[in-house]
Amino acid sequence: MTEIKNNHHAVLKLQRAKNYFEDVAIEANQPPTVIAAFAGLIDAVQFYLDNHYDCDKIQKELDKNE
Repeated sequence: MTEIKNNHHAVLKLQRAKNYFEDVAIEANQPPTVIAAFAGLIDAVQFYLDNHYDCDKIQKELDKNE
């Protein structure tokens, strides 16, 4: 298990998890709405950890690091 160093790092980890769940839904031929409620929970935790949370900015950071 990877150590989480700070809130920003936690937000990145949660975004990666959300991306995984969306990919699994698509692979299972399910619309992303199947996981929408859970993705919303992840968004809420991300916002709690960083009240300046910007999903697009976080996603670009993840894409850049992969």
